[in-house]
Amino acid sequence: MTQEERLRIKITNHEKIVLSHCNELIRLILIVSLVISLSIIAVVVYHFRISIISIAAGGLLLIAYWFFYRSIRNYVAASIKGEMLITKDIYNTNKVTSLKSIRSLSSITLFRINYTRITYKLDGVKYNIRILKKIDSNQLKNEEIIKTAMNIAC
Repeated sequence: MTQEERLRIKITNHEKIVLSHCNELIRLILIVSLVISLSIIAVVVYHFRISIISIAAGGLLLIAYWFFYRSIRNYVAASIKGEMLITKDIYNTNKVTSLKSIRSLSSITLFRINYTRITYKLDGVKYNIRILKKIDSNQLKNEEIIKTAMNIAC
């Protein structure tokens, strides 16, 4: 039995299909980047003995961290059950939407890490989410799983 056949059986039996397990990796990246940013600011302030340059460098690093934080909050842990897409972000906020509400879907795989971007509408609001998943050579990509589930659901 191929993976596509097993996937179709799971979808028709309304079993849970996990796209990504958890977002602990995202939280770890966020904490490590904050510690690195603060340590760089501390080194710059110590080295320059609190001059205008050090304050500017610290401000630029904090702005860079803020932009990084804004982009990382779109990464979610996701799963499919039946015709529903279930997501959980780094704040442990759950969202459940129909697979029919997905507007766009794209996926890229680099170094065995599958990066999937999904755009969907829920209650009139457009959401952009990103899913990271480490895959083996014999596993299906998230885009293939979602497209198969959407075809069966429709």
